Amino acid sequence: MTALAELDVLGVDCQSTGATPAHGAMLELGWARRGAPVESVLVTLPEGASIPRAVTRVTGIREGDLVDAVPPIDAWQRLCAERPPGAPALAHFARFERRFFLELQASRGETELPFPLICTHEIARRLLPELPRRGLRALAGYFGWPLAAPRRSAEHVAATLFVWEKLVELLAARGVTDLEHLASWLDAAEPAKPLARGWPMPAEALSDLPRGPGVYRMRRVDGSLLYIGKAKRLRTRVRSYFQRRRRVPDRLLEMLTQARALDVEQTETAVEAALLEHDQIKRDRPPYNVEMAGDGGLFWAAADFSSLAEQPDARHVVGPVIGARVLAGLENLAAWIAASGPIAGAELACGAGALTTTTAAAARTAGAGGGTGAGTGAAAGTGAAAGTGAAAGTGAAAGTGAAAGAGAGAGAGAAAGAGAGSGPGSGSGPGPGTGTGTGTGAGTEADSDSEADADSEADADSEADADADADADADAE
Repeated sequence: MTALAELDVLGVDCQSTGATPAHGAMLELGWARRGAPVESVLVTLPEGASIPRAVTRVTGIREGDLVDAVPPIDAWQRLCAERPPGAPALAHFARFERRFFLELQASRGETELPFPLICTHEIARRLLPELPRRGLRALAGYFGWPLAAPRRSAEHVAATLFVWEKLVELLAARGVTDLEHLASWLDAAEPAKPLARGWPMPAEALSDLPRGPGVYRMRRVDGSLLYIGKAKRLRTRVRSYFQRRRRVPDRLLEMLTQARALDVEQTETAVEAALLEHDQIKRDRPPYNVEMAGDGGLFWAAADFSSLAEQPDARHVVGPVIGARVLAGLENLAAWIAASGPIAGAELACGAGALTTTTAAAARTAGAGGGTGAGTGAAAGTGAAAGTGAAAGTGAAAGTGAAAGAGAGAGAGAAAGAGAGSGPGSGSGPGPGTGTGTGTGAGTEADSDSEADADSEADADSEADADADADADADAE
């Protein structure tokens, strides 16, 4: 039997508009034989289907890109024709691809795939159980392949084939050298459950760090840059990444899976460190410094904030706006205004990190008196505040009060921050109603250190592994 190291395999990957065929459609298909150039094609969507904004954000694929798309079955037939006779296919999180491939086979009257489909993620779970994350981006970076942020099939196929080569080396060290042995090993070897995460960063890199201020740079094993950070005390800050703690963001775990080298640059003061960090991030644009690097430039939005364009046109007339995150906020605001109806008055409530417009009074019934209400909760402690239509404090808080007249006039005052509070109100009498309300709010303190999270944005992945042990990486497909 052919050794795994010499086996001709076909790497495959697909992007979609949903996690399963029941929730979306295939959007892109890519494939490549080992050692050959990667091919990828965009595929047409079903009639009436569109690309969700979240998918556009992580893939970069827009509706206009589908002009030259091909029918899914045509792309599938091209992929199958490219496979060497008897060769298996490889995919990371193969059960994701399998669902869409089986649907394509069903359209041809077939119920099985025409080739074995090997999952590199399942192999990695057994070989490297100590890694914090084993998604494709994390695993490729661990081995020294810097996978770009946009989720595209061509890049994922190339990364999957690279990961396969590295896994084959590790399998050989365990005596697994051919396809038959691999199949039996996968059946017999249950993924281990490590008692603690194992950090790929060598211990010696953390043993002799300076105690003063400076800038630190985390790198992959190939030397490529992952992240630049600053610290008042380099030793304390850098070591904090590798201490056992709960609720570590997935994005940070993904980065630390790849971090296998470290260098630091001392400065005289913390201010100098902050300035140096800023300059180096703008110059080098490390992939995990997204908070300071931004999300890709300026765009123009449609009047209803439903889509973006890189240049203004007849539809996209609002702007420029700074990327998809701002657009999402504007769209939410537009939806709130549309749902609120006519607004008779408004107040601005401003807390640390929150600025919210809230209705003070709204009359919705002809001839009805307007009732008013005010929150009267008192502010208590850092991260909590409540007051008359306003909230203030580190973090944020909200209080609401509402009163209604007998003729149905209602008013509400609210302020929203990181926390939320509520209070009932009541009133009576025709015409203008009177009412009282109480509100309390509690907010969580905002993390004052921008270094603590390499990226606060969750990486929504339609290929995400559903295992309860959270092994799956947010691989956003």
